[in-house]
Amino acid sequence: MSDTNVSILWEAVDYIRVEEIKKAFPQVNFVDVSPGVELDQELRGEIFLVTPTRDTAELPKFLDKGVEWVHIMAHGVDGLPFEMLGDCLVTCSRGASSVPIAEWAVAMILSHTKKIPESWISKEPENWFLAPLETLSGATVALLGFGSINQEIAKRLEPFGCRIVAVRNSDSGVSETSVEMLSTFEEAVSDADHVVIGLPLTEETHHIVDDKLMNLMKPGVHLVNIARGDILDQEALFENLESGQISRASLDVVTPEPLPEGHWLYSDPRVKLSAHISWASPDFLDQLHDLFSSNLEKWLSGLPLDGLVDTKKGY
Repeated sequence: MSDTNVSILWEAVDYIRVEEIKKAFPQVNFVDVSPGVELDQELRGEIFLVTPTRDTAELPKFLDKGVEWVHIMAHGVDGLPFEMLGDCLVTCSRGASSVPIAEWAVAMILSHTKKIPESWISKEPENWFLAPLETLSGATVALLGFGSINQEIAKRLEPFGCRIVAVRNSDSGVSETSVEMLSTFEEAVSDADHVVIGLPLTEETHHIVDDKLMNLMKPGVHLVNIARGDILDQEALFENLESGQISRASLDVVTPEPLPEGHWLYSDPRVKLSAHISWASPDFLDQLHDLFSSNLEKWLSGLPLDGLVDTKKGY
């Protein structure tokens, strides 16, 4: 481990456990660059620790302060000013929330398949013993993107006996599951009963799930989005819900966030909406802390970092 003093520029938030990091890395100095804090003209820092709620428009003014490594305490990196990062190393907290998000997606798929909660009863039903429930056994689930989240989804779906197909956006990622890798989104969605969007948001993926792609899906398909709201064309989604082409949309992400009062996504019965909370789990903050601390030790030791972001691709 290096004995050289290192400064980390950071926004003072509770979940970054500064005292723990200082104890483990006594050569590290934290410099508060929270919005509204008066900055020293001689401000310098080798590491810039970015919180997911930080206004990324403010970031460029810090990049000429000696920053060599930018780490964002989130999985997604859309919004970072990649064109201004130059030779900086960029890492994210990839994997910290993959398991809880995968569990949320599988819960949505199962709830749609078994008509939950609409199949619960609170009074005598019209019919006992009969219900139009479906099964995952033999169903096809298409995973758009095959990063850490969709890989965890595939692992959890495999025991149900469904067919899982995926389109990988890059050569990264390894899966031990029997997933069929396909070359195009069009091919993947054509026979799918459930489609899960798990792509990074880039210029190329903005509204990539549009009216054209939705119309290539199997009529009555269930659409799940756990990635970013702007990957899905919400106007096209409404039209395809109206036509019945899509029977249900389970959305943890939308655009904008938060939605304005009275937005149609709040009240449409065909939409199951949550407030970007699929990542939540009891150990999520522990995961964030451990990932950064592990990378900090590697950076100080001159070792390759985990969660590297390709700044040219934007993920």
